[in-house]
Formats: sequence, structure tokens, C-alpha cells
Amino acid sequence: MVVRKDGIGRRWTEQEVALLTELYPLTPMPEMEAKVGKTAGQIKNKATNLGLKRDQSILGATRFKPGQESYNRIEVGERRDDGRNIRIKLPCGTWVLEHRWVWEQAHGPIPDKCVVAARDGNRRNTDLANLMLVTKDRHWRRNQIRKYPAELQDVILAQQDLKRAIREKKS
Repeated sequence: MVVRKDGIGRRWTEQEVALLTELYPLTPMPEMEAKVGKTAGQIKNKATNLGLKRDQSILGATRFKPGQESYNRIEVGERRDDGRNIRIKLPCGTWVLEHRWVWEQAHGPIPDKCVVAARDGNRRNTDLANLMLVTKDRHWRRNQIRKYPAELQDVILAQQDLKRAIREKKS
């Protein structure tokens, strides 16, 4: 094993383990690093392996005071626009696509083989009147013809639906 000048790669001695066990609960990390001669990461890893816990009084010094909130706290219901989709934060802490959430609030869960699509093609327009439920196959076909003018897209989709109906009748 290669041992670097900073001690990384060197095994813990019995004295270091005893010192860590004694100091870990109540000693601030910078002071512990100096006394033990290990980095904060090494100390935390060894303490975890030994099952050592920090005293809450030492942890309290680095946490927020009562009533104080993080500067980057994100409230429930907050919206984020990533340029392609809008996401909304739910009370459980997860983020969901807003167009899916809007649809589910109005119509219930989305079936497995379906997706929520925007009538105007803009997923960021989450107005319920603009949303529709389509099969994944139809959604794929709609996206394949986006390069054509709107009038031609309607004709192509109608033609594809007609062909599908004919195939289904034959079988």
C-alpha cells in the first residue's frame, strides 16, 4: 500500500482508534483532525465503521438556528422551468412534470400505455384545455410529422388512423 505524506493510505493504529473513540462525540472536527492526524473524511469513515455518534450539542453549532431557513429552500408547489418542461414540487418532496400533474388532478392516473401531450406541441403550456391523453404510439407518430405544416399533419394522422382501422378490420 502506498502511503502519502498526508497519511492517506496508512492504517489506523490502536492509539488513534482510542483517541478517536474518546474525542469523536464532543470535539469539533478541525481540532480532531489536528489531534488524530487524519482528514475529516477519514475520521468520519472510521467513526461510521466503529458505530460512533456525534453529540447533538456539537452538531447544533453547524445547523440552522430555530426559525432560520436555508437560503435555497424550495417551497411545495414551486415551479421550475428547465427550458423544455415545467416541473412542480409536491408535498412529498418529489418533482413531477407539471403537464402530467395537471392532467392527473383533473382525470386521475395516466394509464401505462399513454402519455399526456400538448395539443399545440408546447409542453410548457400546461392549461388543461391544451392537454390530451394519447397512446405512446400515436404520440410517436405525431412527433414524426412535426416538420410538416399543420394542415398536412392532420391529413397524415387521419390517413394513419384509417390504415390502422382497416388492418384491425382484416384481422
